[in-house]
Amino acid sequence: MSSDQIFVGLEIGTTKICVVVAEGKSEDQISILGVGETPSRGIRKGEIVDMATATECVREAILDAEEKANVEIGNVWVAITGGHLRSLNNRGIHVLPQPRQIEQEDLDLVQTNAKEIAIPPQNIFLHTILQSYHLDGNRNVTDPLESEGMQLEADFHIVHGIKTRIHNTLLCVESLKLEIEDVVLGSLASAQVVVTQHQKDLGVIVIDMGGGTSDYLVYQDGAVRHSAHRPKEGRPRAATHEVPGDRRRTSRPPPMAGGSRARAPIRGGGDEGDAGVPSRGPPGCTAPSDAHHGLKGNGGATPIWDNTAVQHARRGILSVAPAWGIDDVVATGAVRGPPQPT
Repeated sequence: MSSDQIFVGLEIGTTKICVVVAEGKSEDQISILGVGETPSRGIRKGEIVDMATATECVREAILDAEEKANVEIGNVWVAITGGHLRSLNNRGIHVLPQPRQIEQEDLDLVQTNAKEIAIPPQNIFLHTILQSYHLDGNRNVTDPLESEGMQLEADFHIVHGIKTRIHNTLLCVESLKLEIEDVVLGSLASAQVVVTQHQKDLGVIVIDMGGGTSDYLVYQDGAVRHSAHRPKEGRPRAATHEVPGDRRRTSRPPPMAGGSRARAPIRGGGDEGDAGVPSRGPPGCTAPSDAHHGLKGNGGATPIWDNTAVQHARRGILSVAPAWGIDDVVATGAVRGPPQPT
């Protein structure tokens, strides 16, 4: 089996550490080979508080995954979660001296300009996720490359977090002599597996339910519009700002007409068998971002939902869905494995 066809996703969660090993098969498909798990120790609300203990837990999960998938793991994609992550929407603008064909350098410059924003000095950028391009007033241009124009604009969803907390996760992994391919927002990795492009176009909320936190991702018109983090207690912690000219994008949901509440169906994610994501390189590498997308899945295990986490996530749905007029919700995570024989 070729090593360049093997992808390994690692998530250090509050209650468990999970390692998913997958094989790239044909176009747009992967096959889950095995899932390694171990209960988390030294982790609080998705963040490392005891490096030595957490590192040992990661080592146990890696060994478990290697045994189940019958492969040697050397490279991993690391999912990042935690209450320190923040997000916002921003627009980058790049004006050319005179009209000409748009080149890749122009796309890179407009993305760089979008990140010219004030973030806390201790933070670093995790993702810059493209939403849409605009060229000379022509909105929602799919691909401006080689089109002629003078003023190029682009909207991005930007995620940033505290540098030391992100680096602590990476240090934990690197201490095990593992090479990190890249890092990815946990809810974004989940969405690449459990949500179809059609759902993204129509509008969908992805909820990644964990033992200590839940993470939210909102897709509308095919792009990420909002992301948030909700600890087990309290309101969602989000920092999604408006993009100029777009009044739909707010971080506080307005009341629904008639005082009604969102009735969003919850569907379990992580289908067994093959998952419909690209196999050319890491799944989901389709949009410019600061970190490619990773892998998540449940390895074909029958989901047993944690009722406490489901109730917690439902409260989160009611706080997010009304603002976007979305009634399609896909939930992933917060599953326990089948009871072990005694």
